Amino acid sequence: MDKNIINNLLCWKRKKLKKACLFLHPDKPYFFISGTVFEEFLKNFKSCKSYRDSISIISSKYEVPKKVVRDDISKVIERVGYLDIMKGKDIISFSDNEKIDGLFLHLTSRCNLTCPHCYRGKPGKKTELSSKIIDNAINELSQIKGSTLVLSGGEPLLYNGFKGILENAAGRIKNVKVLSNGTLIDEKIAHLIADTGAFIQVSLDGASERTNDEVRGKGSYKKVMKGLERLRKAGAIKRCNLSFTIMKHNAGEIEKIIEITESFGIPSVRFLVLRKEGCAVNNWEKIGSGITTEEYEEVFKKLFYLGGNNNGKVSIEGGLSGFNVSFSNEEAMNPLLCPVGNSPAVDLDGKVYPCVLLMQEEFLMGDLRKDTLKDICKRQEVSKIRTKCAERKKRVNKCRACTWNNFCQSACAGLAYECHDTIWETDNFCGVRKKLYDHVFNEMVDRASGSRK
Repeated sequence: MDKNIINNLLCWKRKKLKKACLFLHPDKPYFFISGTVFEEFLKNFKSCKSYRDSISIISSKYEVPKKVVRDDISKVIERVGYLDIMKGKDIISFSDNEKIDGLFLHLTSRCNLTCPHCYRGKPGKKTELSSKIIDNAINELSQIKGSTLVLSGGEPLLYNGFKGILENAAGRIKNVKVLSNGTLIDEKIAHLIADTGAFIQVSLDGASERTNDEVRGKGSYKKVMKGLERLRKAGAIKRCNLSFTIMKHNAGEIEKIIEITESFGIPSVRFLVLRKEGCAVNNWEKIGSGITTEEYEEVFKKLFYLGGNNNGKVSIEGGLSGFNVSFSNEEAMNPLLCPVGNSPAVDLDGKVYPCVLLMQEEFLMGDLRKDTLKDICKRQEVSKIRTKCAERKKRVNKCRACTWNNFCQSACAGLAYECHDTIWETDNFCGVRKKLYDHVFNEMVDRASGSRK
């Protein structure tokens, strides 16, 4: 019996579930679920420091042969050892040469829609990112072997020369994604997406003409439907995903949006919470004040259920920051799950910020009118912001002792700043996430119990 594993597990956090016990790594988003007997075993071992005595106590209490108890305990310890999740403490630091792996380019502030919840707000005097900055950014990103480029707006399809930009980028960057409202997708654009192998995200905020057009404008729903059909005919539909912002008026249409996604053959749909940013600030009473955190909680519970019960036909992504339960081993070993800093956002002036949610002057990383991406990395701007964000789970008062802090990691720094004017807070969905984590892990136990019957 490996006593090192047992002693290590004594440091893990524990959370009682309805029918089991959840064990959580003290520093990493690792976990395993076991019966309450194993929890009793650890308590006994901690007090008496004897493996045999701990087994004997449980055997007497439940009138079960020692061999049965010993075998059950051994299986759990063997499983935990096999998972190779005991290694490494949480070291919140990043190398000085932390690199930029992606860019989020705002090509234009122009848009053919006037959505009241647009995070970009109304166009200012500067409406376009210069083609020189765009070309240089693509060249540099390719040279440093960056893997991702996002083209956004406004509506990026309105940018003069969009076709050339997409063709240039797609030929040099592994993953290129266009964020569009979907109303301007004609046959040429559909074939451009297909031919370049780019991805396209299309926003749709209602499963019906009435619901969508209430916020996106009259006629927008039909135009999006036609655009999606053109993508399908061009053979690009598998490189598309839908994006749905949850609001009071459309929260009841989750299932219908998933049905629309499936009917077109679109592989995934993403559900986002409404942000009080940009145009939404002045329109909050109309679009945002009605939905409560309790309603958001029910929506995300439903999304978790639907995600596990749709036979994998559609990937359902719940865009609630800090709600994470599935990680690769590589992700779990990273001090910060969020790509903040690694995939910075570029505004219309060429200024570089850690992400689209931290585009305030105090977070400025550089300026592509005078800096190269290598310059920004050399100044350690990437590692600085990533170290700060990774420290949040230890420094934010609410988060320091929270059961879920290694999963949530204090949630999105940008949303926290939006709510409190500081990144040293969490956002306003903390209570929702805690209830969702409880719900999801209890559901995991129920599903596992059901599969064994």
